[in-house]
Amino acid sequence: IQGENAHYTSERSIQELLISISSVISDKIYTDIRSSRVFSVMMDETTDVAILKQLITYMRYITVNGNECEVKTSFVGIDDLFNGTAETITKSTETTFNKLDINFKDCSALGSDGAAVMVGQRKGVATKLREKNGTLINIHCIAHRLALASSQAMNDIKYLKRFSSTLQQLDYFYQNSSLRMAGLQEIQKILGEPDIRLKEAKAVRWLSHQRAVDAIRKTLPAIITSLEREGNERDDATAAGLATFVKKYNFIASVHMMSDILPHLTRLSLLFQ
Repeated sequence: IQGENAHYTSERSIQELLISISSVISDKIYTDIRSSRVFSVMMDETTDVAILKQLITYMRYITVNGNECEVKTSFVGIDDLFNGTAETITKSTETTFNKLDINFKDCSALGSDGAAVMVGQRKGVATKLREKNGTLINIHCIAHRLALASSQAMNDIKYLKRFSSTLQQLDYFYQNSSLRMAGLQEIQKILGEPDIRLKEAKAVRWLSHQRAVDAIRKTLPAIITSLEREGNERDDATAAGLATFVKKYNFIASVHMMSDILPHLTRLSLLFQ
């Protein structure tokens, strides 16, 4: 019988409820993985807000319900890494398998971003894991390969490198100043343009350029006006330089060209994913 003062809203109660819910969900996933005749592992390195290395692990497996089979992909864990060496990642992977009581010999493939630490022929994680499972297939994520191919396609085009760098500079220029951002929004309103914030174009993720390019294309007149205002009224040399660059024909043409190309690459990447 629940007491009158039992509301289950304290921090301790909330943590206990979350742990209980998590256990129910994860136990079902682990049981399905153990029941699957084969499964694959997908992993990638990341960093948390404290810039500490972590390893994210997903597993892809098959569930059988009567005569129907379904392929599922589930998150199984995120573990702290002392460093990003192949030895540390391999050990973390083995620990995950032991913790989940899963037989590594049933693992059919390893998917990764293709970094040297993952796929190196002599000391890579895939090589070390293959010593324990000789049938393991090493797979370089096809969506990541598309992103690499897209970014490397511009290596011989000097202007596109400058174009990409300018996208990053524009985002940095406004995102790091509430005053500049407010000024841009004011000009957007006066010109009757949509209130759009500029997006980050990450150097290592060429496909992220679509959002950045779309934002610039939809509000380019306001951006130019804002940059000229910052350059003239506040003697901001960075703003003046950016204004000069984005007003040129090559930049405007590149924005529209990328607006035509990048959506197709993005759809293809999502299809691969």
